[in-house]
Amino acid sequence: MIQALPKTKPVTFTEFLQWKPENKRYELHKGVIFEMNQPLGYHEWIILFLNEIILSEYKRLFII
Repeated sequence: MIQALPKTKPVTFTEFLQWKPENKRYELHKGVIFEMNQPLGYHEWIILFLNEIILSEYKRLFII
């Protein structure tokens, strides 16, 4: 379940980066912080695939 964390004012991206703990997944959307679930099943495969594509493109562009 995705749940917004209670906050009195919108959070900036810089504030979010300073606050964000390392052990959980969070997302900032329009100034509101949402706790995200761990991706499961097919979503994990998509993340791995995208990581591989991005890394390959990075190597192609920057490592000659």
